[in-house]
Amino acid sequence: MPDVNAIALGDLAERCRILIAGSEIKEGDNKISVTASIEATILNAEETSESAIHRVDKLMYESQRGGGDRTTAG
Repeated sequence: MPDVNAIALGDLAERCRILIAGSEIKEGDNKISVTASIEATILNAEETSESAIHRVDKLMYESQRGGGDRTTAG
């Protein structure tokens, strides 16, 4: 997303996470629901795609250590 700051990106990711957590599908008498961890980062103009992926990968593990179903930005 062009021209987005870190706060707006984190807010958008959190809104998406909440929407996912609040959704469900009914299959007969069963309700199926999921949660998601969403990692978000701002790319720097001088960084490589590999370094950005490495940074987001670290954020994913941080979310997992925190129990999942969370937004982690960095």
